[in-house]
Amino acid sequence: MNAARKYAERTKMLEGLIERLQDLLEHHGEAAKAKPQHWGFVADLGGAGEHIARAVALLEGEGRESREVLEDYGWVRMPGD
Repeated sequence: MNAARKYAERTKMLEGLIERLQDLLEHHGEAAKAKPQHWGFVADLGGAGEHIARAVALLEGEGRESREVLEDYGWVRMPGD
């Protein structure tokens, strides 16, 4: 297997994960609406956001850190984050 073929496979895999993430985010939002006082949903998004920011920083390159990516999108750390 060459690098181009493996790259294509991983691209397809990441596209599938992104699609699944969108579905889960929608479902998670519905659950959060049902329990608007539950801070656990906020914490879930905090953890997910940090992982996604790491992936974005990795693909952007340039030595960026995930916190810089989060700041670019207006992410404000909450007490306890």
